[in-house]
Amino acid sequence: MRAASLALLVFAFAAARAEAAPARWVLASIAPEDSPSGQLARRMGALFERNAPGELVFKWRLGGVLGDEADTVAMCRRGEIAAFAGSMGAVAAVVPEIELLEQPYLFPDLETFQAARRAIERLPQFQAYFHKRDLVLLGMVAIGWRNIFSVKRPVHSVSDLRGMRVRTQPGALHTEIWKAFGAEPRAIPLTELNTALEVGHVEAFDVPANFAYATSLDSKAHHYTLSRHLLQIAMFVVNKKAWDALSHASRVRLTDGLEAIVVASEKQHMAFDDELLGHLRKGGAAIYVPSAAELATFREASGGIGEYLRRRATKAERVLFDGVRQVVKGARKP
Repeated sequence: MRAASLALLVFAFAAARAEAAPARWVLASIAPEDSPSGQLARRMGALFERNAPGELVFKWRLGGVLGDEADTVAMCRRGEIAAFAGSMGAVAAVVPEIELLEQPYLFPDLETFQAARRAIERLPQFQAYFHKRDLVLLGMVAIGWRNIFSVKRPVHSVSDLRGMRVRTQPGALHTEIWKAFGAEPRAIPLTELNTALEVGHVEAFDVPANFAYATSLDSKAHHYTLSRHLLQIAMFVVNKKAWDALSHASRVRLTDGLEAIVVASEKQHMAFDDELLGHLRKGGAAIYVPSAAELATFREASGGIGEYLRRRATKAERVLFDGVRQVVKGARKP
């Protein structure tokens, strides 16, 4: 009898310890370890660990070791990993309603995006679209401008892209943007872009500065055009079941202090843009700053992308679409 009671006590103690064991969240990202984006992923994970003491431990898998963005965001949705940090374009492949945030020239500057960020996240249905796909959005961050790297010939205005083979991020919207620019888009995961450039499969690409430098893509290009056609936004999302498994108290406070980390990281990413310019000049690349008239050709060519997105949207999605436009309009500097 005593032995049975002792066994029950041992079992209950072991069960209690198992229940108290912290959840181990695997976070996947293609961001290189030593890049500003990789550092941001680590800082965000560390913050979430501190805000959920005893409940949460992160295991970082950076540099694309678990696969490209399409693979890892799908793994997060299925619950095979708990967290994903990466481009909004990759998340939009799973949550297509958020594509509207990737309209060219939607955000004229970083300050407009920062002013609009919280309001966008609070818009009705925004978070609901993530929940519908078994995801929870924990944060958005601007990680730099997409500018045009080209191998053989410079791009001064949109007419220079006509017929050029350009790598596009997989997804219908990015393909449509390059078509609007007159280029021949070829969907290639970022992890395969170096090879595609080496064999001449593509002649141009656009990625944020820190990714170009960390992956040595900048060494493949001889021309760099400051088109600033798209503000690259990254998203930190988690699997909803993993999120729901946290205590209510941890869910409430998990993102406390996140805004300060995000703003500091955005400054770091933007500073890296300037560092890349110096690195490119040292390597002999030609840097081109388009005139106002030349930039206007990019804006004019991409002017129909917003309506392209709106036409594809449902009635409910159009409400979100129009809400975002109003938020951005209100956030623009006078």
